[in-house]
Amino acid sequence: MNESEDMNPVSWGNVDGGKSSPSYSDVVMGSWDIDLVNETIYWSKETYAIHELSQDVKLTLEEAFSFFEGDQLEILQEHFQIALVSNERYDLFVELTTAKKNKKWVRVVGIPVFEGKECVRIYGLIHDFSDTRIRENINKKQKEVFEKIFYEGSTGMGVSDVTGRFIMVNQSLCKIFGYSETELIGKSFRDITHPDDLEKSVASIKKFYSGEIKDFKIEKRYLSKSGSVIYGLLSASMINDHVGNPLFFVVQVTDITIRVEAEKKIQSLLDVTSDQNKRLLNFAHIVSHNLRSHSGNLTMLMDLIKEQNPNIFANEIVTYINKAVIDLSETISNLNEVVQVHTDRRNDLEILNLKSYIDKVLSVLTGTILETHCKVVVNVSEDLKVKYNPAYLDSVLLNLISNAIKYRSDERIPEINIFTEEKGTFLVLNVKDNGLGIDLEMYGDALFGMYKTFHVNKDSRGIGLFLTKNQVEAMGGKIEVESEVNKGSIFKVYLSKHEEN
Repeated sequence: MNESEDMNPVSWGNVDGGKSSPSYSDVVMGSWDIDLVNETIYWSKETYAIHELSQDVKLTLEEAFSFFEGDQLEILQEHFQIALVSNERYDLFVELTTAKKNKKWVRVVGIPVFEGKECVRIYGLIHDFSDTRIRENINKKQKEVFEKIFYEGSTGMGVSDVTGRFIMVNQSLCKIFGYSETELIGKSFRDITHPDDLEKSVASIKKFYSGEIKDFKIEKRYLSKSGSVIYGLLSASMINDHVGNPLFFVVQVTDITIRVEAEKKIQSLLDVTSDQNKRLLNFAHIVSHNLRSHSGNLTMLMDLIKEQNPNIFANEIVTYINKAVIDLSETISNLNEVVQVHTDRRNDLEILNLKSYIDKVLSVLTGTILETHCKVVVNVSEDLKVKYNPAYLDSVLLNLISNAIKYRSDERIPEINIFTEEKGTFLVLNVKDNGLGIDLEMYGDALFGMYKTFHVNKDSRGIGLFLTKNQVEAMGGKIEVESEVNKGSIFKVYLSKHEEN
């Protein structure tokens, strides 16, 4: 390609498909052409002018790229290479450094020309966006967008000077504080901030102003025109001049009063509930302790009477009294167990080997297992661990496994299967038997109730499943049951998994 002006003219009509933008009508625009076959570069006089370079200077491709630096150079080179390989045009806004070391933002358009599969030429346009008229046009558009967002937005917005006095406010901000636009303009943030939050606000703004913190977002209380308290989420950005000095703040205020009041109400209810629970628990402890004392005295007195006058128990009324004392003692013992469960034991958690605890319970029940010829199958990993209260885990396992044996069917050899599975964040312990089963349609709602029994068994107290459910729930888990009459039951205990599993 020779370096004369006798080349195919390039215009924005060619580049933009015949469409020209009135926004660019005053732009300083130059053309350029790179002949990749003859390794020559053509720049129009306007292109030289944009680069502030004499037209006498002849450039190589590397020298042409040298007017761009850092990430701007990387962006331009990347798109140039894509054009060479993929026949894709590019249209970029990049910053160049002129021969006189001035910075300019330019629009660069490149169009590749291929012969067969080879790129032989790339030509295009460059136009200067540093012109004042272009900047004014862009600034005008930006201002229009800002004003649309500012005045029509549903979020409260305002602009304040560096002293904190409002110079612009939108209607949403006026609505939050109950002032008119005229009343709010000129007021300082100090005038509408709750006195108790003023010191915190001033300290945060000073840090933001000095650059100590970059992001400014705080929750604070305001006072409306009527004097009512408003809870707001305040975020702010700082607008600086060309040398970095603060000019003004743009602030956004979101009214979060409804949310905060709801949270306070919920917290108040939680505090009341917690206090009531503590009082009830203390009352239960006192009652349990006092009843145990009286019950113990009655039992001791009955033992003394029996020792000193054994024949008195031939009297039917005395026998009834003795039985009533024994039943009372057992009832109080059960109540004491319930009270202990409802004491917060989550601080007593330990990392426990589940298989070891199962083996320990089976060892305790060895006599019963042998006597009933019960077959027990345990399919639990040797290294499976749970985070649990040791006494509770022991109690839960003992209750479920002993119940599976106790409520066996006489029609078949009892069999118990113990296994685990994972469900979400829980480890589910399953205790499955082939015993009598439970009619869940009839007894389902009462299954875990206190003193509820569902089979004729002389040592059924109706306390085991009640305690088990309360212990499991106290550990943040739950217990479920599936059962069919004369087929058996499966109890599912949801345990907290240990992280190492």
